[in-house]
Amino acid sequence: MKLLIPIMALLILLSACQTCRVTSCEDAFEYEAKGYQTRIAIYPVGLDGKLWGAFLWTHHAQAQVLVDGQWKWVGMVSLTDTPTFSIQGDVTYWQPTIYQEWLHGQGLYY
Repeated sequence: MKLLIPIMALLILLSACQTCRVTSCEDAFEYEAKGYQTRIAIYPVGLDGKLWGAFLWTHHAQAQVLVDGQWKWVGMVSLTDTPTFSIQGDVTYWQPTIYQEWLHGQGLYY
């Protein structure tokens, strides 16, 4: 029983990391269906993201939407001007379909 809680917490953290990959694609496709240009931003997280991910996560995937010439981040509730976590390094941008195909090829998309 004492091992059950830490094992479950670790599984949640590991699956949550995969969740941002899937969620970023789903968010991008949702906004594309509404006629917006989208992309996936992959960025190394700062201390806030590392703490949130128990130092198991180093990067985060998040969809962006082009609105009136400005890229907005897809947040938990709405579009925002800032990413979920602080960015500590260079951001890599992917087209959503190419990113999803790459994830499938790596076995990282469910």
